[in-house]
Amino acid sequence: MVFFTLTLAFSVSLGSEATETIHFAGIDWLVKDSVRKVGPGPNIFSSSSDNVWIDDVGRLHLKISKLKGSYRSAEVVSLSEYGYGMYVFYVSSRVDLLDSAAVAGLFTWDPDANYAHREIDIEFSRWSDPDNLYNAQYMIQPPDNGNRMKRFQMDLQGMYSTHLIYWTVDSVSFRSLHGHVDEAALLTIVDTDPRIIRQWTYTESEIPPAGATEIRINLWLYEGGQPANNGDLELIISDVKYLEVPDD
Repeated sequence: MVFFTLTLAFSVSLGSEATETIHFAGIDWLVKDSVRKVGPGPNIFSSSSDNVWIDDVGRLHLKISKLKGSYRSAEVVSLSEYGYGMYVFYVSSRVDLLDSAAVAGLFTWDPDANYAHREIDIEFSRWSDPDNLYNAQYMIQPPDNGNRMKRFQMDLQGMYSTHLIYWTVDSVSFRSLHGHVDEAALLTIVDTDPRIIRQWTYTESEIPPAGATEIRINLWLYEGGQPANNGDLELIISDVKYLEVPDD
């Protein structure tokens, strides 16, 4: 994989239920809110500061909480739109140890339903099976066959990890690494680097073309269920970066 210089995108998309906005990682985000269960899950999503907030050192927190007998999930949606390029997520919580009913997602999304909403996912979950060793997956929607999804076991070495999606006209590549790896290192890292947890490149048919694509981050309960053991139900993100692919 070859990566490129950092740029920003500035157009606006309003593809989500939301009442609040936050500023994080140099990006304005809508905070999803619903009064009834909606997808994914379905779940009730809350824009309360109990569920979504920025801490004193600028990190984004998403938390599942219980209010009046019902669980509230959390999701944020970028107001800027993006396309081909590299999406980097700096995670600062043990997503490998999430409660088995919880799902943490880092993904692209287009409100337009064409090309399966241009949804490209990195997800962390055991899908309500505490014995499931495969607690992470990469996916290009729709997962019509197994070739569009790669599931794997992730055992982190500490609190921090870096995860990226690299989307081009003819491929989608994913990579997960131990620790926080800065942009300069990401541009030069080799496939044998011991920090790499997993990587995968998809080059087959129906790669979604670039469009008015949002960045989304969420934490929710699989099938709208309940935590298996009230384990870790919080996702912490230190930073998000987008690196644009230059025109040929």
